[in-house]
Amino acid sequence: MTTGGYYAWKKRGQTKRQSRDADLLDWIRKVHTGRRRAYGSPRVYRLLRKLGVTCSRRRVSRVMRENGIRATSYGLYRNAPNRRAIYEQADNLIAQSGCPIGINQQWVADFTYIKTTVDGWCYLAIILDRHSRKVVGWSFSKERNSRFTKAALKMALRSRNPPKGLIFHTDRGIEYVSSIHQEALLKAKLRPSMSGKGRCLDNAHAESFFYTLKTEELYQRKYKTHKEIRRDIVKFIDFYNRERLHSSLDYMSPMEYENRAA
Repeated sequence: MTTGGYYAWKKRGQTKRQSRDADLLDWIRKVHTGRRRAYGSPRVYRLLRKLGVTCSRRRVSRVMRENGIRATSYGLYRNAPNRRAIYEQADNLIAQSGCPIGINQQWVADFTYIKTTVDGWCYLAIILDRHSRKVVGWSFSKERNSRFTKAALKMALRSRNPPKGLIFHTDRGIEYVSSIHQEALLKAKLRPSMSGKGRCLDNAHAESFFYTLKTEELYQRKYKTHKEIRRDIVKFIDFYNRERLHSSLDYMSPMEYENRAA
């Protein structure tokens, strides 16, 4: 091969690669829209493979990086090295029972609050199945009390009809310690489980959901009213359960994971 022929061949190779990258970029932009703007390269890669697009994880990462496409939650959280080492093993039913092997064996519950510019604080309580990560119950309130945590429990019981003896795990918040909430657990024949004092990682699955909700949805805009924030949260929960890919579930959504295990 002559020198001119070599450079002509090299140029053609580069053009072919650039063409492939351009095609892949089109696909990435198509899937990296809406709520999937929160996806980083691992989830984008998995979603592309689900859609039948031939690509490698390394190539997806490179094309996204070169074109400034990244997760909307990028840089919002910094992990403190060895932070788990400061927590001791929790003395609770979840710690004693280990990981569930099926749905409706262990639920975790927690609540958070979001500020609106007109209506003030909006409280959100959720219940999540620890096996599939699916949000099975939720409720909203203008006030922090045990009634809205009980409402989330009522929704979960109605939608899942769990067996007797299911472990219901929370932190030691007064909303969950209250007689109103404990009586509801007793009536449903669920086993209450609580984190030890200062052991926030015992309820990590619920905390993880709130982190995802806030970084992928709520931090993207400012809310004026409770009606606005409730609308968007309900939509996000539906997306989270039906579509969002979870690395801990082998990049399946909670509903897909449950359906495959059925």
